[in-house]
Amino acid sequence: MGIIKENVLVLTIILIGSIFWFSGCTDSSEEAVTIVSFTVSPSKIQFGDTTVISWNVKGADRVTIDNGIGRVNLSGSFTFQPNFSTTFTLTATNIENQISESAKAVVEVSLEYACAVAMTENGKIKITLITGGDNYQTSGYLFEDSVTIILNESVLSESNLAGNAGWEIEESLYIGNGTPTLDDSGSAVGPLGSGTYYLKIIIMGTIIGEDSISVG
Repeated sequence: MGIIKENVLVLTIILIGSIFWFSGCTDSSEEAVTIVSFTVSPSKIQFGDTTVISWNVKGADRVTIDNGIGRVNLSGSFTFQPNFSTTFTLTATNIENQISESAKAVVEVSLEYACAVAMTENGKIKITLITGGDNYQTSGYLFEDSVTIILNESVLSESNLAGNAGWEIEESLYIGNGTPTLDDSGSAVGPLGSGTYYLKIIIMGTIIGEDSISVG
């Protein structure tokens, strides 16, 4: 009987030891995510200039940068031309960790003229007024007498711009399938058909933007 008890005790010790041994050998914990560096240089630029975004990350399975940049390698750099002051946020993740770090590019804009930036969003053209310039009016720029938008060589009728309200700083004009409108979300217009659109923006008689924009 004593021999049986001893054998059971020995087997129990071996079993417990095996559990600890295998658990140590199969430890799947990953290296902690580390953002070694994330910079925007130069951090202060004039409108129209470019800046270089650089980063170096360790231990991540996925690295992304916001503002439409998307997924990137663990380290790298590229040249970017922000049209207005922008804070870039880098997010690095693996199975166990996620960390973020931000860097800002400050764009200094001349106050002589208004400044607007055009981009695509959900199949629509979104034009945001960044600054008003010296001629900016307290009620914003009225489309009926201060703003002309030309799309594919056709002037958008002032009477068809929803409400003819004043275009205020940081407010966006959405152009799509329907009446172009000033709106926070652009939900009032549908997406445009795929193609390249020629856009010209004129405020107070000065061309402040002229570009081709691809949609779809």
